This record gives sequence, structure tokens and C-alpha cells, in this order.
Amino acid sequence: MTVKTPGTPASKIDRTPVSTPGGARAREEKIVVTVRLRPLNRREQLAKDQVAWDCINDYTIVYKPPAHERASQPASFTFDKVFGPASLTEAVYEEGVKKVALSALTGINATVFAYGQTSSGKTYTMRGITEKAVNDIYEHIMNTPERDFTIKISGLEIYNENVRDLLNSESGRSLKLLDDPEKGTVVEKLMEETAKDDKHLRHLISICEAQRQVGETALNDNSSRSHQIIRLTIQSTLRENADCVKSFVATLNFVDLAGSERAAQTHADGTRLKEGCHINLSLMTLTTVIRKLSVGKRSGHIPYRDSKLTRILQHSLGGNARTAIVCTLSPALSHVEQSRNTLLFATRAKEVTNNAQVNMVVSDKQLVKHLQKEVARLEAELRTPDPSKEKDWKIQQMEMEIEELKRQRDLAQTQVDDLRKKLQDDQKVSNPLESPHLPVKKCLSFTGALSLLKPELGCERVRSSTLRQSIRQSSTAPFTLMHEIRKLEHLQEQLGEEANRALEVLQKEVACHRLGNQDAAETIAKLQAEIREMRAVRSAPKDVEVGSMVSVNKSVSANLKEEITRLHSQGSTIANLEQQLENVQRSIDKLVMSLPNNFQNSPSEASLSTKRNTKGKSCFLCLQVVLPIAKTS
Repeated sequence: MTVKTPGTPASKIDRTPVSTPGGARAREEKIVVTVRLRPLNRREQLAKDQVAWDCINDYTIVYKPPAHERASQPASFTFDKVFGPASLTEAVYEEGVKKVALSALTGINATVFAYGQTSSGKTYTMRGITEKAVNDIYEHIMNTPERDFTIKISGLEIYNENVRDLLNSESGRSLKLLDDPEKGTVVEKLMEETAKDDKHLRHLISICEAQRQVGETALNDNSSRSHQIIRLTIQSTLRENADCVKSFVATLNFVDLAGSERAAQTHADGTRLKEGCHINLSLMTLTTVIRKLSVGKRSGHIPYRDSKLTRILQHSLGGNARTAIVCTLSPALSHVEQSRNTLLFATRAKEVTNNAQVNMVVSDKQLVKHLQKEVARLEAELRTPDPSKEKDWKIQQMEMEIEELKRQRDLAQTQVDDLRKKLQDDQKVSNPLESPHLPVKKCLSFTGALSLLKPELGCERVRSSTLRQSIRQSSTAPFTLMHEIRKLEHLQEQLGEEANRALEVLQKEVACHRLGNQDAAETIAKLQAEIREMRAVRSAPKDVEVGSMVSVNKSVSANLKEEITRLHSQGSTIANLEQQLENVQRSIDKLVMSLPNNFQNSPSEASLSTKRNTKGKSCFLCLQVVLPIAKTS
């Protein structure tokens, strides 16, 4: 009793091309085509048939027409390998099929099928190839102890376009073909059995061959009346002590096609004629598919679905498989047309390109075992940590801490450098304006009539503060600083002119009272002398200014240095002026104190004097404001 074994789920098939041990990389390759020419059989010899084909070397077969016939068709054909009448099936397998057939052991799909006319030796050749392939498969398994192999077999036949299961003879019904997005076309409810060993596999193959439909014709006593496909599914996995959870999975198809036949030669009628019609129809569809595939992308639609044979073998014809075709010929002159058609089919098949890939499958059992081993290993490491690994982990942690400290150090160093640079910039900005602070002494002021001077004093203070701010703002621009210094000196000149006008008014006012107060006259004379000294002192900066204007073409830093030096030199002169102005202040105070009596006698003159004195005071107060500004500059 046979037990049905479910196939591999399509969702777990991985068809990504990968490199495999002992297997070639996925690449495009042509179909391997070989030709086998059998000797004349007993019927042909009795009929005294002539030999029309000859193998001139291992790759070429030529047509030998009779002496009275002129050859109008191609007379020479070249293939991957040509085997003559004396060749053995073992040689056909070794040199033409073995490499393709054993690709299934490395996860690459493979297909071997025999094509030819009826009674040309297809079944005989395929049985020998299948036997040799089974021997090599199990020899490879014995020589590869590191892998665990599983071989499953299934068999079917296409009889009158009906698919029948050769391992389940009890069913007797036609099976349906289904389209699977992963595996392509599959046969519904096709039985698949696991082979225990090579003997069991051969036994199952013999069952499939025994269940096949055969019949007697005029050309063959045991003519195959159906297409037979024996499929081996080979899966290999590394042993349990390995860490790999993926397996190779591939299919190896042995296809024995029914031969094309002519009813005039086979004398078929009834059932045999019907069988021959279905055989020829499916072979014609196969020929059409091969012809379109040989053209390439320009072929357009390829009619795989016109026949169940081409639909099942779709992946083997221009798809994910390696394919080898063995074309068998009869050398008899009576079958020359069928032989020529077979050679033309083989010629087109040489141009068909397949794209074979390594197929990987993930086994649930292997995956569970691998995960269990990994969990056990991790638990063992947690229970008994490896001292060397712990030491390495500590070293790694220390290296990470060192890197972090280096990063923090570099960051702090950068911040320090930025602060130093900023401090130096601030010092450069403040240094050009620094000068020794000279004490500001009390300058010309009157004890009386201060209310009349408050508006002018406020205006002068605002002006001085504005000048100071402008000087501070100009510290970063050398040209702006020189401009401010020029404005300050111009203001000093204006104030000096106002002071001169005030002194002239004061002189006139004092001249009116000179006869009445001798002390006042002496004081005024002394005051005039001091004013003349002040005028002399005030003329010096102008000369310096003229000299400095000559050197405008010098560098900005040199001009600034000269201006600052000049201002420093003026500091002592200003101090002397302050001392002199203080003396003048005391003299004026005495003078004013001695004049009230006269002011009372002539009120109009007193008011006039008061106005003039107010102008003089405002002038001296302006000087009092300007002098500290000059010092600061």
C-alpha cells in the first residue's frame, strides 16, 4: 500500500540565485542537444533497407543520398555530441546527459528527454540513462556524508491528452493541471513517494514503466502510446551538527516521448490511429514552442498551453532548469524524412536558452532545531559567562569612556580658546582710547546769576555726552575716530572764538569803570595778559593739526598713534590752562564783588553788564566742558 507524501510548500521555496558547494552559479545556458543514430533493426535488414545517414565525427552527421538522387535538402548537421550506431547507452549518458542530470543534487532543476520518430530507440535510451543516473545519484549520496538527502518520486503519463498517475493505478481518472505562482504548473493529487534506498527507487520506477500504455504497430511490437514523465524531487540538508537551516531542493525529470508516426507506415487504425493523432498533435505543439524559443524575444506569444506536454514542461523549455535532449534516429532510407525532421527540431533546440537557478528551501524542522540550539547556547552563556569575553567587554567600556573624556576635553579647550580670543579683541578695542586720567579742576564760573546759564549749560552737557558716545563708537573704526577728533578740535575753535568775543565785551564793560576802581583795572590788565597767553597756547594745536593733515597717506594705525600722542601732550597744556583759568576766576570774582555800587547807580549799564557777563560765563563753562572731553579722547 502506498502512502501519499505532501510536497514542499511553495511559500518556502527560495529561488534566488546563490553560489552552492559543488554547483555552478546561475547563468544563462543553451539546451544540450545530442543525436544518437541506431543501427538497422531486424525488420529493416529483412527489407534490405539502405543506410542514409553517417556520423563523420563526434559532432557532425551527414546525409548520404542514393547515387540516382540529387540532394536538395541540407546534408550536414552539427550538434553538441553525435553518437554512431556502435555507441553504448553508457557513453550517451556520460558525455551528453550526466552533467545536466546531476545538477539536481546541487539544487538546480534538470530535465532529460528523448525525441524521435517511432521505433528509433527512445525508450531503450531513456531506460539506460535513468538507470545510470540513479546509480550516480546514490553514489554521490554515499560520498557526501555531511548532507542528508531525501528523494521523492512521482510518475505520470499523457495518454490521449489525459494525465494519469502511474504510481496510483487504482485511480484510473484524469488529473487536472493547476497553475502555481511559485512552482509553475502542478498536477493535482499526483502521488509522490519517498524512496528508502536505490533498490526501492528502482522498484518504483519499474512500476511506472509497467503502468505505461504500449501497443503493437507495423513498425514496433512494443510502441509507446503515451508520453511518460518520471520526476525525482531531491532535497539535501546539512547534518544536525551544522548551523545551516536552508536546504537544496530540485527536480529531475526523465521524459520519454512517444514517437511521431505516419499512418501509412504504421498501418494504424481505430484506437491506434487515434493515439497517433494525439501524439503527433502534442509533438507538433512542442516543435512550435521550440521554434519560437529559438528565435528569442521577437517570437511573440509562445503556445505552452496548447498541449498538456508543453504546459508541464514549461520550466524546462526556456525557464528555470537545465535541459538535455537526446534525439534518436533511424539510419534507414525509408525513414529519411522523419529523421530529417528530427534533426531540424534538434537544430532549433540548440538555440533555446534556459536560466537555471539554485533553489533553496527552509525546512521547519531544521529551523526549529537551529533555534533551540541557539537558545540553549545563549542560556549557557548567561549562566556561565566567559571570563575572556567579560574582560573584553570591560576593555571596550573603558575605551568608550576614554573617547568620551577626550571629546569633552576638546570641547572645553575650544571654549577656552574662544574666550581668550574674545578677551584679546576686547583689549584691542579698549587700548587705543585709554589715556591717563587727569583730574578736572574747577574752571571759570560765577557765583551769581547761575539761573541765566542753566539752559546753555544743559545744552553743552548734552553736546559733550554726544561727543563721548561718538568717540566710544568710533573705537572700532580708525577713520571714524580721526573724524571725531577733527570735529572736537573744530568745536574747541568755535568755543575759543566765543570766549574772545566775551572777553572783548568784558573789556569794554570794565573800561567804563576803570576810573572808579584802580584795583579792578589792575585785575583786568592781569586778566588780559592771561587771556593773551591762552590765545598763544590755543594756536599750537592748529599747527599740529596742519602737520598731521599732511601725513594722511600714512597707515591708519600710525595716524591714530600720532593723534593719541598729541592729545597726551595737550594734557599738560590743558592742566596749565586750568590753573591759569582758576586764577582768572578768582580775579573776576574780586572784580564783580567790587562793582555792585556802580551797578546800583546806573541800572541800565548794570543790566547790560549782566548780559555780557552771562555770555562770558557761558563761554568759560563751555571751555570747562570741552576740556574733560579732550582729556578722555
